[in-house]
Formats: sequence, structure tokens, C-alpha cells
Amino acid sequence: MVYLKKHLRIVCLLCFYVFISTNVKAQDIHFSQFWMNPIAINPAATGFYNGDLRIGIYNRSQWYTVTKAYQTNGLWFDMPIVKRPSHQDIFGFGMTFDFDRAGDSKYTTMQSNAFFSYTRALNRKNSHFLSFGISGGLAQRTINYASLSFDEQYQDDMYDQNNPITEDLNTTKFLFGDCAAGIQWFYQSKELSYYQAGFSMFHLNRPKQSLLKDKSIRMPIKYNLTFSTSIGLNPDMGLTPSLSFSYQEPYQALMIGLLYTYLISFDQYGNYNKFELGLDYRWNDAIYVVLGAEINRVRFNFSYDFNISKLLPASNAQGAVELSVYYIFKKKKKFKRQSVPCPIF
Repeated sequence: MVYLKKHLRIVCLLCFYVFISTNVKAQDIHFSQFWMNPIAINPAATGFYNGDLRIGIYNRSQWYTVTKAYQTNGLWFDMPIVKRPSHQDIFGFGMTFDFDRAGDSKYTTMQSNAFFSYTRALNRKNSHFLSFGISGGLAQRTINYASLSFDEQYQDDMYDQNNPITEDLNTTKFLFGDCAAGIQWFYQSKELSYYQAGFSMFHLNRPKQSLLKDKSIRMPIKYNLTFSTSIGLNPDMGLTPSLSFSYQEPYQALMIGLLYTYLISFDQYGNYNKFELGLDYRWNDAIYVVLGAEINRVRFNFSYDFNISKLLPASNAQGAVELSVYYIFKKKKKFKRQSVPCPIF
């Protein structure tokens, strides 16, 4: 009985820690492949690419060895709605649709946001850009208390779900608005060489986040800082080091990565066929490998997280599986390969 009580205590403490750190504090959905859903990281990235419409999906499953797997799914798209070559600028629009479910309580977040951006070239060669973006939307959080257990249900070392509790569990869902803003800088020096940096802030309105109708509990502002650069080793190979730092009081996350790209072919319409292999590190949390490719404007990345945090004894080093895919629709127009191609005009 003592042995059983000890393990039940460990399981309860672990579930309580996961529930509190992920839900009550209202931490955001996070990605390993932050480059595969750029508008979710920075609204200023909306519509900044070579094409007419970009649409993507993703799935992330994590902690399936610790508790009931956390599932995150999403659909997003963005497009340049106005291009003005004479002004060297572009207006972009996009939307995201996210679904996240966590743990035994089925704590679910459903959210949709609209994104607007403005990009302006800083030189005549169209190789240097500055972008600004904003976003806004609605989200709903729901919870199912039926699968949760409480101290009051343990009596005489026995658990009985029919034992009454005194917790106030009347609120099962709430709705809130959300808004964000960001800025992004981009400079392309050569065909396979560029520099990109961005800064964004989410939850600027600090929406209320309480299942107990406590108006003082609000979601902290989340700050994102990203930087990446592409280094062309030769006309067919390149390296892309990247860095992403996020802070949402009191939590922070630092991701450092390196992606190797091998260019298989390049056609007259500007379509790349390439292979990608990456190794990334999330500080004090996980090491993850990335495998991907781009074929005829369809790009997909698969990653697997190896957990190295304090949760290692429970996770058995198994963290998350993530799959991201996006496709770029583009009118067929012959593309002349040049030293500094124009990304948007």
C-alpha cells in the first residue's frame, strides 16, 4: 500500500505540474519548426514570399509517454493582396486557425486570427526590406473536469470518484479577444545568402484568463525575437543558422538551430527542388532533428524532439513529433536566375 501511495503521489504531482505550467499560466502554443509557420511567430512576415498564395497545415503531438498526449493542429494561409512595383511595396493578408488540446482535462484552445502587413523595399535592387504587421482575433478555452481527481476524493487511502468535492467548478469555458504586432527586417546579398531578423509582441491587450472568474488573472505579453541567415556554400548547398527567443512571464525559451539545404534542381519558373536536414536545441529542454524537402513549391518538415529536461525520468527522452507542410500557389512566369532575385516583385 505504501509503495502504491508513493507512485500515486508522484503521478499526481507530475500531472499537477503539467496542468499548472501549461494551462493555468496560459502559456502559448509553441513550435519546434518556427520557420514553417512564420506568421504565427511574427505578423510582419505575412505575405512576404515569392508567390500568390501560401497555405499550410501542421500537427504537433507531445508528452505521450508522460500523460495523455498534447495535440496541437492548425491551418493557416497568407497572401500579398496588393503589389505596387512602382512604389516598391506590398500589402499582405493572412489567417490562422489553431486547435490545441492538453491532458486528461481536455483543456482545449480554439483560436482564429487575421493578419495584416505592410512591406517596403529600402533600395532599388529590391534586396533590402522592412515589414510591419498586426493581428487580431478571438479564442475560446474549454475544460472537462470529469477526468480530474481531487484530494477530497481520497479517503482512508482509497480513491472514489463519487466522493463529493467543495471546489467551485461551474465555469467550463470562456471567450477572449487577442491582438499582436511585429516588425521584420530582411536583406538578401546573394541568391542563397540572406539575413533576417524580427521582433513581435503577442497578447498586447492582456486578455483575462481565469476559470474562477478572477478578473485579476490576465495573460502576460509574449515577446518573440528571431534571427536567421543563409550561407551559400556553393550554388547547390547552403547552411541556415537560426535563433529564436521567447519570453512570457515568468517563462522563457531559447532555440538555436542549423539547417543544411541541398538544391536538387531549379527550373525556369523559379521553383526549387531541395532536401533539408537540421539539428536544433531548445535550451535546457530538448534536442530535435529535422528532415524535410521542397518539391514543386510543396515544402514539408518532420521533426522529433528528444527531451533532456528535468522531466527526463518520466518522458524517457521522448518529447514531441511535429509535421508541417505548406504549398505556394504561383502564376507561371519565366524566372531569370540572377545574383540577387527579387522576393516579392
